[in-house]
Amino acid sequence: MLATLSSGLLLIVGVINALPAVGLISARHLGSLYGIGADEPNLHVLLAHRAVVLALTGGLILAAVSATGLRPLAYLFGLLSMLSFVSLCLAIADCNAELRRIMRIDIVASGLMLMALVIDVSAGLDP
Repeated sequence: MLATLSSGLLLIVGVINALPAVGLISARHLGSLYGIGADEPNLHVLLAHRAVVLALTGGLILAAVSATGLRPLAYLFGLLSMLSFVSLCLAIADCNAELRRIMRIDIVASGLMLMALVIDVSAGLDP
């Protein structure tokens, strides 16, 4: 039961992390994710790279749902990714509403991931 709950939490967090890959469709899609215009080519490259990195992070977390040996790495990369974004948003006082929305999502997803980690540790899994 606990293993299923842990896996379910990781599934949710993995999907949340992988979703920004949808922005790779176009600069307009990328910009809409963050509430900014991404028509400038250099900004587009940066946002596209962010989408790829998040897709890879989400993919790792999703793989860790069934491949429990990947969980330590998934916990590390997932939490570092989300909490670093939260820290950056908090450090920059004038983040726009979209970035603050993403920050709140990352806070919730980090909490879910921490819950999964606690469940895995308490169940004797080796995260």
